[in-house]
Amino acid sequence: MRGLLISLVVLSFFYLPSLFAQEINENLIHLSQTKKWLRLLRYERSFFGLSSKKSAISDSDFFFSSSGKADPYSEILETIKSFNRPIEAFEKIDDHPICRFPARYKWLKKQIKNLGSDDKIISKCGKYNKWRYDGKITSISIYFATGYFGNPASFFGHPLLKFNVGNGESQLIDASLNYGAITPNNENPIVYVFKGLFGGYKASFSRHDFFYHNHNYSETEMRDLWEYKLNLEPNEIEYIVDSTWELLGRNHPYYFLLDNCAYRMAELLEHVFDQQLLFRNGLYVIPVDLFTNLAQAHRNDGRPVISSITRVPSRYSRFSEMYNSLSTSDKSLVKSIVEQPKKLFEKDFSELPDTAKVKLIETLTNYYSFLKLKNPESTEYNQIRITLIRERFKISAVSNDNSENFQSAKVVAPHMTQNSFNLQIANIYSRLEKSSYQEFNIRPALYDELNPSVGHPNNTSLIVFDTRFRTRKNKFSLRSLDIFRISTLNTPGTDLPDDGNLSWKIQLGLKSQSQLCENCLVGHFSGGVGVAHSLFDSANAYALIKSGLQNNRYNQGTLNWGPELGVYVDLYQWWKILLSYELETFQNGMKTEADIWKFEQRFGSSQNWDIRLEYQQKEDKQFRFGLNWYL
Repeated sequence: MRGLLISLVVLSFFYLPSLFAQEINENLIHLSQTKKWLRLLRYERSFFGLSSKKSAISDSDFFFSSSGKADPYSEILETIKSFNRPIEAFEKIDDHPICRFPARYKWLKKQIKNLGSDDKIISKCGKYNKWRYDGKITSISIYFATGYFGNPASFFGHPLLKFNVGNGESQLIDASLNYGAITPNNENPIVYVFKGLFGGYKASFSRHDFFYHNHNYSETEMRDLWEYKLNLEPNEIEYIVDSTWELLGRNHPYYFLLDNCAYRMAELLEHVFDQQLLFRNGLYVIPVDLFTNLAQAHRNDGRPVISSITRVPSRYSRFSEMYNSLSTSDKSLVKSIVEQPKKLFEKDFSELPDTAKVKLIETLTNYYSFLKLKNPESTEYNQIRITLIRERFKISAVSNDNSENFQSAKVVAPHMTQNSFNLQIANIYSRLEKSSYQEFNIRPALYDELNPSVGHPNNTSLIVFDTRFRTRKNKFSLRSLDIFRISTLNTPGTDLPDDGNLSWKIQLGLKSQSQLCENCLVGHFSGGVGVAHSLFDSANAYALIKSGLQNNRYNQGTLNWGPELGVYVDLYQWWKILLSYELETFQNGMKTEADIWKFEQRFGSSQNWDIRLEYQQKEDKQFRFGLNWYL
């Protein structure tokens, strides 16, 4: 009996520790597969395997294990070992793993007792605590920068985060977090588009004072910013701050239409709110969709995810809205001062009340600041601006430069735009053939010239992979494919000199040579430049000189050029009209020229649908009735 007891004691000495170790091992295996750990390390499903995972981050020093990029379990083992290393093992305390990866440490600390060589290490991490403003960040906002047609990278708009510090100081010195492709300076736009589409760049998160982005977007590129303040709990703010510290400067893959700024920002916020914030269709990710979903989303307790929305108007928006808010007589006085700046010191201006002087001076100051940004080499505009500022300092009246006082009633937050994915079913009547047929249209992104101008300039288009099919006499055919179509009128917002820029269009894709033919597609590339002018508040006219190149199918011609004239009329928010005429003159082939007349109308301004009525005359006179759904 005594021998049996001794044997049991000996067996337990060897077996129980191994049983305990097995239990710990199983616990760590479980932790390594939890959603939180996988998100912290940015593990994603691999492209070629449904079950395997691989981190999106390519930097080797983001992992402690040599196989950590693809092995969550080995990474959690090595991470725990690293967190338990003594502080004396590092020359600088900021090099300690706890200082480098505070989000991982805090989460593992809740899961595993006695983790870390010293619980006080994190309070000594100088760089990390500077990043988190020593815990003074009170809220986080996500900003949307509206599209900028001077740079292909910015057509779709852009999101960035801002950490709001509740210390009463200017928000311009708050930290902002941006995500974007890492590109060489002065990269050729064509090279950028090609490499951006096909993964030729890496991308990363970067930190700047908010002043930097506010100046770049709002002042230099004339893009409105929209602040969406997030409804976050303190622990959620802490998580975003900690995890972004770990991600700062880390290399990610970059694809302009898919793995882009909106995708990575949404990924970060989805970890907090635990709900999908993007329409992931596998084809593209659109930044404005993130804001639409955020504005519609609610937390588990029913509170909205967004607590407030605020517009930060660009320099141009401030100037144009201030000017357009003036009375007719004040506008005339502003125009006379622009024509002859010395009138600022004459009787018509000097006898005005101080409040009226302030309004005019600040309007003029914004105008010349806009001209200075538009023409940076000019010294004249800056001299006049300095004179205006001096005159302003002589007046003690309260400033009128409050964008809310001048904001147009037409300005609507970006998340109210029509959804980006468009499906259309249309019935077409041919006057020549005296018969009808149907067409189906699929437009993955984003908007055409008739869509409501929400979150983008009016009278612009940004279309990608717009595809049109026809069913006629039991035959199904492809009618057109716009790989991309981009246009902007750049209509002046005021009647002051030097307001506005060139109007332009550019288009690449396939089109049918005739309204009547079947299977007569030609590849084409076309573009045009011109001018636009505001006829009155709701109407804008334009004139372009266009040229195009297409393959010479059936000897119809290769090169063409000619004018395009048109008028856009916004009768109401729900009713917009386009009337246009285009002359195509071919330089070779059988075809010499073609007159193209269009009359198009959009009825409805819902985010989900509208109705289109169109008349087009080329070889035939065709009437089109279309019903659009926006998904």
